[in-house]
Amino acid sequence: MPPVELQLRDSTRKLKFLYAGNIISFLLVVITQKYFLALNYDEIIKKHPTFFNPSTIFTDIFSFVFYALLFCFVLYAQFSRNYIVQQLVEHAIGSLFIISNLLNFCWAASWLMEEFILSEIFTLLNFIVTSKIHNNIIVDFPPSSLPSLQATVIVFCIHTPFSMYDAITCSNVFYNGFIAFTDMNDQYFIVASIFAWFLAVIGLAWAITGIMSKGRRDGVFSATIAWELLAIAVQQREFEFLSLQCFVLALVIIVTIIAVWIRLGGELTEVIGQHNITITSEQHDPLLQQENGEE
Repeated sequence: MPPVELQLRDSTRKLKFLYAGNIISFLLVVITQKYFLALNYDEIIKKHPTFFNPSTIFTDIFSFVFYALLFCFVLYAQFSRNYIVQQLVEHAIGSLFIISNLLNFCWAASWLMEEFILSEIFTLLNFIVTSKIHNNIIVDFPPSSLPSLQATVIVFCIHTPFSMYDAITCSNVFYNGFIAFTDMNDQYFIVASIFAWFLAVIGLAWAITGIMSKGRRDGVFSATIAWELLAIAVQQREFEFLSLQCFVLALVIIVTIIAVWIRLGGELTEVIGQHNITITSEQHDPLLQQENGEE
């Protein structure tokens, strides 16, 4: 049997369906968000200011990078004939990306109608879906288990955008909730501070423990949370306590990510604890081992 790096196969009927569904649903989201919603976004957030609004400049920069990486997945990586990539697309992501895009479309439509409670429901559902995708990818296909010839493409075009997607959806649950249920009343200032701490704890948990993914750390997720906290710090700079708090929390996450990076020699996604470092290849890539066993 040829080495894993050289295993190629033609796309199955299921994969072709997923390719088409991923492209159509993703383009639907891009057109809706980057054309219809973008034209009204500034007006909407001006009508509904909150203590958790992020900087639009930071949001635009993140969106450019995020959608560029997702384009790499949708229009390039998913069409690879490499066996591992096809397993990842078919089993780890499956139809969940299509469902997520449809929920994202519904969220954008709700925002345009300024039905923020409804949009919060769609955001929560999307967070559940993106978390499932993220967990499938990071647990079943960790970078440390991938063949060197494919690791860079898979990490850059699949691991990274879906880590960012899960993190930004998590952040949007808090932000959309603020728009749906709060205003600029002083009583919500403390709530914003508490939510900022919640986000920071989630970001640190991914950077340090990997407690939510069977011990696999994810620095990209943590970095996205840090970016969102910086965006809030910039936007809320007239409220010095909240702005400074968000800035410090973001800085703590960034320093933690760098410390983990140095400690693990550049591996931001790794198993935690000495007892997990000798995980077998079967645990690293069960789908691959199952197929090999059948052959």
